[in-house]
Order: sequence, then C-alpha cells, then structure tokens
Amino acid sequence: MNRMIESGKRTVGIALGLLAMATGCARIDAPTGYVEVKNVYGYDYKAVSAQGNVFALTSRDNPAGAGDLTFWSQAVEHQKVAIDGYRLERREEIKAASGLAGTLFDLRVGSGSAEYTYLLALYVSPRTIYTVEAGGPSKRIETDRAAITRAMATLRP
Repeated sequence: MNRMIESGKRTVGIALGLLAMATGCARIDAPTGYVEVKNVYGYDYKAVSAQGNVFALTSRDNPAGAGDLTFWSQAVEHQKVAIDGYRLERREEIKAASGLAGTLFDLRVGSGSAEYTYLLALYVSPRTIYTVEAGGPSKRIETDRAAITRAMATLRP
C-alpha cells in the first residue's frame, strides 16, 4: 500500500513538473541581427543587437483565465501611460503566426536625441499572458523596427 502511495506521489510530482515546464515553453525567433543572451533571470528569452537594443519574451500565468486580451491591453496601457509616464504613439491589433491575437503598443519617453522607444506586444491565452518587448533609443529601434515586429509575430505558445 505504501509503495502505491509513493508511486502515486511520484507520478503526480512528475505531472506537475511537466505542467510547470509547459507553461514556460513558448518560443520566439530573434530579430535579424540580434544575438540570444542565455540564462537571463526574469525572462523566457532575451536577445540584444550590436547597437544595444533589447528584445525579450516573458510569460506569466493568466490565473483561471481571469482576463482576456481586452482586459490585459487596458491594464498594460494604464500602467505604461498613466503610471510609468510613457506616451502612447500607436496601438494596433496584431496576430502571431500561431493565430493568437495580440496588441502592439508603441510607447515613447523623452524627446529629441534622448527619446526612447518601447515596443510591447501582448498576447493572451486562457492560461498564459505573453509579453514580447523591444526597447532602445528611438533612432536605433526605427532602424530595426521591421525585423522586430516580424520577430514579435513568431511567438509559438
């Protein structure tokens, strides 16, 4: 009887471990010209350009499907604009190659040669919230913008 209980505990432990790994298994391609940075705490994936632009993917649990894309898009916009002080230049609907709908935010801070661009693609599934971010000085980001937005669409949950 004890062996059955121990075996059951191991099976449940393995299943929970696989489930936890499955949540963080989203994949994405780096923009052309970017190099992956390995083992970066807090990110599922991170890459940088030779000019210092950053491209990153983060996934978080969507607790019990608590919010859909509309809810989380409103929450992100409120946080970034009303609280963090970014200017919203543009917001548009996007879609990942996998078919998952998303919202792309083009946010700015600063001005002139000190202007910084923060591009944030938000994708929401019933179980997971994905953020794909790119940031850097606006002139440098504009040079890479097409490659960045193409890469943002390669999200594979």
